[in-house]
Amino acid sequence: MRAICLHEHKIDHVAHLGPSAAAGIGTLLGLDADTIYQAVGQALHTTTATRQSRKGEISSWKAFAPAFAGKMAVEAVDRAMRGEGAPAPIWEGADGVIAWLLGGFEAEYQVPLPGPGEAKRGILDSYTKEHSAE
Repeated sequence: MRAICLHEHKIDHVAHLGPSAAAGIGTLLGLDADTIYQAVGQALHTTTATRQSRKGEISSWKAFAPAFAGKMAVEAVDRAMRGEGAPAPIWEGADGVIAWLLGGFEAEYQVPLPGPGEAKRGILDSYTKEHSAE
């Protein structure tokens, strides 16, 4: 979320929710890295949407979109556990998410991850919005 700003590219935040939920579910289940990788790719591919659900005529989909991303993450993990692969590389590919939706083929993003032995405390840096509006 901190490394890849979806807002500036008019992509809905569920594009972060799907893959992160898949990664979390896979980690909680103790799955191997390749299975989680496949689940994350599937979840990103199926939950990336434009911000139109939050603009103009607002429908109930605005409220349903995050739950849908969670549902798709569960299904992605299930499929990956059964051996189904994902489009790869989903972010960096020639026709991947970065090339077509997040700045173009030349765009680069650095995603900070904790080092070996370093505490995984990213969730402690998150917060709830005071108002449910931009």
